[in-house]
Amino acid sequence: MGEHNLCSHKINMKSGHGCYLVSDKNEEYLDLTAGTFNLSLGYQNEKILKAVQFQLNQLTHCSSSFEVDSVVELQTRLLACSSDVRPANSSRFW
Repeated sequence: MGEHNLCSHKINMKSGHGCYLVSDKNEEYLDLTAGTFNLSLGYQNEKILKAVQFQLNQLTHCSSSFEVDSVVELQTRLLACSSDVRPANSSRFW
């Protein structure tokens, strides 16, 4: 472990599934720390993996100089659900 690593355990994790982490010795550990990005979604969540794969197959990134259908759809949805928390004449997101 690195000198500046925050790890307090000498366990090397190699993968995860559902709410479990798997060590390099194939020992399963229930992840009660709710890591930053998995939180309640779990590791290897099929729905999320499919959505990410779909987006990677479409368009990974595009300059904001161009219009992208999925971005316009998200903007429209955000405007619709934020009308009670934004100024009445506001129709933009940054």
